[in-house]
Amino acid sequence: MLELLRGEALTRRLERGSVPLREALRIAVEAAKGLAHAHAEGVIHRDLTPGNVFLCADGQVKVLDFGMAHAFGHRKVDGGTRAYMAPEQARGAPEDERTDVFALGVILHEMLSGELPFLDAEALVRASPAPGLEIPEAPTLAALVGRMLEKDPVKRPRDAGEVLQALTATQRELEQVPSSGRSQVRTRPSSSGLKDFFVELKRRRVIRALLGWGIFSFAVLQIYEPVMHGLHLPEWTLSAVVVVLASGFPGTMVLAWIFDIRSGGIERTVPEGGGGMPGRSRLRGKRLALLLVATGVVAAVPLVAWYFFWSRSGRETTAATAGAAPAAAKVPSIAVLPFANLSGDPSQEYLGDGIAQEIAARVGTVVPVISGSSVERYKRSNPGAPAIGRELGVAFIVEGGVRRAGQRIRVNASVVRAIDSRQMWSDEIDVPFDQVVELQERVAWRVATALGITIGPEQPRPRGTRSAEAYDEFLQGKFLESSVDYPEKSQLIRLHYERALVLDPAYAPAMAALAVIEAAEYRNWGAGPEHLTRAENLLQQALDIDPHLGIVREADAFMRTVRFDWQGAAAEFAELLRDEPFNAPVWWELCWSLGRVWPRRLTEAERACRRSLELDPNGVEVQWQLVRVLALQGRHAEAEKEQQELERREAGSRTVAYGRFTIAMEEGRSRDALAALAALQATRPIGHVVMAWQVGGLAQAGQIEEAFVRLEEALDAGYRDAADLRNSRWYEPLRKDPRFEKLLAKYGLGP
Repeated sequence: MLELLRGEALTRRLERGSVPLREALRIAVEAAKGLAHAHAEGVIHRDLTPGNVFLCADGQVKVLDFGMAHAFGHRKVDGGTRAYMAPEQARGAPEDERTDVFALGVILHEMLSGELPFLDAEALVRASPAPGLEIPEAPTLAALVGRMLEKDPVKRPRDAGEVLQALTATQRELEQVPSSGRSQVRTRPSSSGLKDFFVELKRRRVIRALLGWGIFSFAVLQIYEPVMHGLHLPEWTLSAVVVVLASGFPGTMVLAWIFDIRSGGIERTVPEGGGGMPGRSRLRGKRLALLLVATGVVAAVPLVAWYFFWSRSGRETTAATAGAAPAAAKVPSIAVLPFANLSGDPSQEYLGDGIAQEIAARVGTVVPVISGSSVERYKRSNPGAPAIGRELGVAFIVEGGVRRAGQRIRVNASVVRAIDSRQMWSDEIDVPFDQVVELQERVAWRVATALGITIGPEQPRPRGTRSAEAYDEFLQGKFLESSVDYPEKSQLIRLHYERALVLDPAYAPAMAALAVIEAAEYRNWGAGPEHLTRAENLLQQALDIDPHLGIVREADAFMRTVRFDWQGAAAEFAELLRDEPFNAPVWWELCWSLGRVWPRRLTEAERACRRSLELDPNGVEVQWQLVRVLALQGRHAEAEKEQQELERREAGSRTVAYGRFTIAMEEGRSRDALAALAALQATRPIGHVVMAWQVGGLAQAGQIEEAFVRLEEALDAGYRDAADLRNSRWYEPLRKDPRFEKLLAKYGLGP
């Protein structure tokens, strides 16, 4: 027969919160009486928990469930509830009455404070003591609980009888003191509070959740970045994704603390019964929330640092956005030599150069590539891979040959290691000519594979036309554009692009290339404004067809320079370099734009120039831009050194004249500067930009009247760089004359 009890277990009472001091003391006294009787009979309960303490409706307290009890001299049964186990019981060490004393101390502590003194088994076996209690009305009770929870059983009361005596004495003391209502009992945190917090993080599997979120975030970034570039989304969207993912760390901390994923689904983490550890922590409320959020923020630091410092430094490709040009890539550079013309027909010369340039452009999206004019000399004389490697500073060389016969084209290509001429890869491909773009892509992909780099799947990028004949005309125009100076053969270049557009009126790359030719004619060679109008119309058509093509974007930025929007041009070139970081011409165009904005950004311009020269050491356009930038910074000796190198390579060219003019102007030798431009003008027409330079030379030479006449001619021809006219010291003598502002206002350039 079983005794029928009416009431509730102490567990149910604790679910409603802590127990008032006097009531808790009464329950403890009654429980101690039951334990003292058992101990007197040589029996240890071994599983004393609030679930085994029953509060009867008539006020009695019963100690139940002696199923784990151990009588001295009899076999002990393993078990117990870990939250209430004494350290020696948890370790499997010998037990005695003091094991029950410890459990009663845990129950008393929980009744008074509403919290368990130890969070898990690790907290039990650590040397740190239990958190003390502060009980102003009964300090002796606080001291007793502390003794009962000692880790060392020797320091605890001997048995429940000793505990009962102490509790009874405290009860008598309290009876003599009038009750002040609900006594305030506070927990005095132990030195292991923070350790307990991290133990609880582990128990609730919060750390595992943080690691999972971190892996997920990294995977999202690895997927999103190439998608962003593929869809041409703005860079700020990547920053926004990083911020969202980083903010997920504090959220993950809080959710993982509150909830857990189990076989039955998502469940709220609560104090576990039975043999489990408790879910309570001494950190609660705002303090706990702040600590969780702060820990989440700290966990997000590696992701944010990776993006905004380490990863961004690899993505930043422009001084315009980062304030400085990035360091050269830490990957082997490559030289792509012009492919030899194996047909024996001089008219096919363009094909080898064009295919080599397309392959270089494709591979150049991921590694530094030297091609074009910098390797042109090796068509006439090839000194061998080691010599080319030393001269150009490259690790690998791509070379090959092209033969076109009717409607078929055959290409052989190889990758050679420069240091020892070892052939890393070679192949011969024969395809119909209308598959020439696919052929170029295949060769570029296999070159990259041989070098252990990745440029994407082996499939063609959009070329802008399905007409092989239109593409052929485009290649011929690009070949002439890269190998001759303007304006000697600009008409022939224009003709090839126009033929391409006749064959395919929607060929965006040909439109963009022709727009640049027309705009350059207007700006540099004195062509009429109808050329600018046509250039703008062609560019707009190309933008309408495919605004994401690199050649179209470059033409758009170039058109901004023609309109003297240097700031906008610099931003466009910088954005293009994010996708094509090894594009040497775009680097020099960035240098060119940065060197003309007001206020001057000469340091950034110099870095962009030098980066362009790293990628293309024979770039004559960028060489004279570097001369100009150095001269404008007052570094005349360095400018002169670069100028002499330019004259050695390009004697008699227009860029030499431009460099000589700039150095002379910055050194105060205006007459020498004018002489340099006069010699140039005697051999070819000049555009309104050079005319404006002549205005500055005349002004500095004191020829004010001539300067005003020339200024009006430059403005008539289309010169509109009002910022330069108003800020450059070259024009300072004119700015003192009232006619200066009136003349600018006449052409719509008022302040």
